[in-house]
Amino acid sequence: INTTPGQSANSLIPQQVRAAGLDLSEFYGKLIEESFFERK
Repeated sequence: INTTPGQSANSLIPQQVRAAGLDLSEFYGKLIEESFFERK
């Protein structure tokens, strides 16, 4: 069972994140922060 589909180094999302000049930890950190702000 793949518990993180689409998250391997060769998957589309990580490739797009790198193309945007971000690293994955920065991207996911921003994603989490924005989800908290949207709920308030």
